[in-house]
Amino acid sequence: MFRLNRVKAENEALKKELSDLKNKYQTDIQKLEDQLQEAKQQVISVQQDYQSSDGLISSSLKGGDMLQTIRTAMVESAQSMAQENENLEQLSEVFKQTHQALTRLDNRAVEISSQTTHSIKSVQILDETANSISHLVSTIQEISDQTNLLALNAAIEAARAGDAGRGFAVVADEVRTLASKASDASEQIDSLVNQVLTQVDAIKISIDENQACAEEVSASSAQIGTIVNEVVDKSEHMKEIIYVASTRAFLDTVKLDHAIWKNNVYRLLQKHSFDETVNTHSECRLGQWYYKGSGKAYNHLKSYALLEEPHKAVHDNGRKAMSKAQTGNMAGMITSINAMEDSSEQVVIQIDRLMDEIVADK
Repeated sequence: MFRLNRVKAENEALKKELSDLKNKYQTDIQKLEDQLQEAKQQVISVQQDYQSSDGLISSSLKGGDMLQTIRTAMVESAQSMAQENENLEQLSEVFKQTHQALTRLDNRAVEISSQTTHSIKSVQILDETANSISHLVSTIQEISDQTNLLALNAAIEAARAGDAGRGFAVVADEVRTLASKASDASEQIDSLVNQVLTQVDAIKISIDENQACAEEVSASSAQIGTIVNEVVDKSEHMKEIIYVASTRAFLDTVKLDHAIWKNNVYRLLQKHSFDETVNTHSECRLGQWYYKGSGKAYNHLKSYALLEEPHKAVHDNGRKAMSKAQTGNMAGMITSINAMEDSSEQVVIQIDRLMDEIVADK
């Protein structure tokens, strides 16, 4: 009886222990189910976050495609302004040649005016000489007339003297003949002198007209020269404006290039295209401009020298990020990406400073 009671007591104890174990088991099961449900929720949340993040990255990459379009337009604009700058350079050369031609024309006008003045003096001397000859001819004409009159009187007196004056009469006739020839010659000379005087007057009028034309040409060339100089000054000013604008447009394009280059790195990382190669700092547009292009003209500026190191770091860290991702080193990839972004900020800062120095240098 005692043993039965003990067995019964043990049985009750076992039932109670089994019940406790069952309750504990159910409690543990519930806890595990709760933990599993929580884990599922976390997985769902992570998946949603990942999908959201992936969507944001995709949208960001699509935005990068739009940046590409903007960059293309800015490149075309910069190239167009550069072409206009070259056209202004050529136009400046044309203006320079025009100015030189006007200077030569003005010098020739001055020479013509000087020669005209000299010719006027020569014509005046010729006019005075012709007038002197005319006076001499008049004197000769008077002497011829007087000689002819004296010869006539001598002939009359010889006729009165009869045979005694016959020889004298012959001499008087010869004298009268010579006087007549002298009179004819003086008339011819006077006619020629008058023709010379007429031609001298015509030459004087022509020279005066030429001098007036030369003075007008000189005045016109001087006026045109003034206008050309004003145009040249304005074109030089416009050339500086276009030069600065085209340089600024190019450097702004370089900034977009940087954003697009980084966008391409992110795209390759998202697609796991780790074996794709990205260009080096000397191969991109900025590198070509910096090492081989027109950018070398600014190597005397401080910001130009400070631009090289961060620019190189951007490309190096972008390439490192690709390499780290390929080996599965996500922490190393993030570190390289952060370094790339930090260097990119410095590149933009140095580009802005370089632009300020270029403007100040002009």
